[in-house]
Amino acid sequence: VINPLFDAVVDSLPVGGHPERIAVSFDGFAYVVGDNRVLKFNTRINQLVTSAFVVGPLTSYFYSIAVDDFTGDVYVSDAKDFARNGEVNIYRADGSFKARFDTGVIPGTILFKR
Repeated sequence: VINPLFDAVVDSLPVGGHPERIAVSFDGFAYVVGDNRVLKFNTRINQLVTSAFVVGPLTSYFYSIAVDDFTGDVYVSDAKDFARNGEVNIYRADGSFKARFDTGVIPGTILFKR
């Protein structure tokens, strides 16, 4: 946790494993991708909500993440094996599966067009 006024670390949140990507929603939740799972944190109280917001199958590799602030949905890309086409899975704010769509190889960035 960084205080932007002083550019200083003021707290830390243990995530375990190897965290790779983070997305923060407008309503104060942070979603962290690491070790083929998504953790959910409440940034207002700096507390872990769940370490199993989404857990991927062993055949997937979660690669990027984004939150749609309009819907609250969480988008998680799966790079698969980094050689074949990937996919993006969409989850509701409660972690339940909503939809998926195919992508090209190594889907590394998720953007929303309005």
